[in-house]
Amino acid sequence: MTRDELVLANRHLAYWTVHRFQEQMGRVIYSVALAEEELIGEALLALVIAANKFDPTKGYAFSTWAVRIMKNALIDVYNTWKEQYQQDFQVQSLTPNTPEEGELDEGSSWVFAQDDAVLAAIEQMETFLRFFLCLCPEDQLLLRLRIQRVSQAQCALTLRQTFGHKRNQSYISDRIKELGSMYRSYAA
Repeated sequence: MTRDELVLANRHLAYWTVHRFQEQMGRVIYSVALAEEELIGEALLALVIAANKFDPTKGYAFSTWAVRIMKNALIDVYNTWKEQYQQDFQVQSLTPNTPEEGELDEGSSWVFAQDDAVLAAIEQMETFLRFFLCLCPEDQLLLRLRIQRVSQAQCALTLRQTFGHKRNQSYISDRIKELGSMYRSYAA
């Protein structure tokens, strides 16, 4: 079988691999940032690479080889995205800049929040976001679910479905308390 025939006959594996990858990585968190089309494109490119490097004399099926190559490519895409996301999210000073002369149209105005409470709330949000980015994907998902007021039982079920961990409600309760104390230490 030629390389082109291998790719055409197994292109469904790219879609299947992307679907499984999204389930394992937590669709709730990453679906907005990592477009499914981008992941499918990377998986199809990895499928072509797998077809080029496949050696049938090794004794394993092409599909096994191709899925491993595609999954590794998707992990690389995720890691690249995560590094870029963390770099882009470095929050700079929120001190308002006054506009340069000629920047404003006539009749427009700049409005800045001078209230100390608003600036303090923004600083707390920045601190929380920095803390959130330091967490593992499981803890990030757990915090997102609890912020959305999802029950502990549903959190345990979602973590089990997403990451394959068997978590119960007492684990969720204890972990939320641990994350709270971690955040207080981080914010101090």
